[in-house]
Amino acid sequence: MAKIQLEKIRELMKTNPDILKYINQDPEIIERELKKDEEYTKLMKSEELDMDKEIRDTLQNWIISYRKRLLDDFENREDVTLSIQDFRQQRIEKMLKKNPKFILRNHLAQECIKKAEEGDFSMIDGLLKVLESPFDEH
Repeated sequence: MAKIQLEKIRELMKTNPDILKYINQDPEIIERELKKDEEYTKLMKSEELDMDKEIRDTLQNWIISYRKRLLDDFENREDVTLSIQDFRQQRIEKMLKKNPKFILRNHLAQECIKKAEEGDFSMIDGLLKVLESPFDEH
């Protein structure tokens, strides 16, 4: 949704809080999208990042492309009865199933090897337990 649309919805919410029921929107989503847009605008104007124009344009194009992709995914969802909140939650659950919370890093493996060479296998046992279920909280 465009920034101007979000801002108009925000204004309508002030005078008629029930308006969101009619357009099937959540006030938190409206505010979150406006905040994202503000952060994006701040990033694009930031001189502290010292990005050259090419990098800034690339980043801007990627963000626009990604936001369009998210909107397309929602508009073309299989279950059209899903609200945007449920669709978002479903998307998050899919990502969590595909992206592990833990990935073995070389420095951890090296430390395990070092301790094992000294006869202490406790770190290997702990690391092995985590590696057996990298998608779970530990």
